[in-house]
Amino acid sequence: MLTELDKHRVAHHVLSTCVDELGTLRRKIDRQRAFFDPSLHSDVLIQLDAIGDLLSQADTRLYNMLLGIEEQIWQDHKVDAK
Repeated sequence: MLTELDKHRVAHHVLSTCVDELGTLRRKIDRQRAFFDPSLHSDVLIQLDAIGDLLSQADTRLYNMLLGIEEQIWQDHKVDAK
């Protein structure tokens, strides 16, 4: 049976992986932008920018959730130590 600490560690791992993957996707989008001429493909660049913005927002939200779980893990450690 999983303890609360175990559950928080699993959630931390999953969120960490998601944050890493979002960062990878954002970097890929940034690299793709270099292949488009702004004067010819402004619509594509606008779409890539919008996707990048959405990924950035998701990354921020997940990172904040990750910080909350890290705080909970710390609290769990304090309870287990008593």
